[in-house]
Amino acid sequence: MYKCYHCGEVIKDPQKLERVVCPHCGFRIFYKVRQPVVRRVKAL
Repeated sequence: MYKCYHCGEVIKDPQKLERVVCPHCGFRIFYKVRQPVVRRVKAL
């Protein structure tokens, strides 16, 4: 997932875009967003 630096629009797959610009605002800088890690722990 990538997030636009200017408007905060989230893009899941940037390969689907024609150019590397935000479809919402036209800005060209994105930063990668890691999804939160879910830690599953078994109770004893």
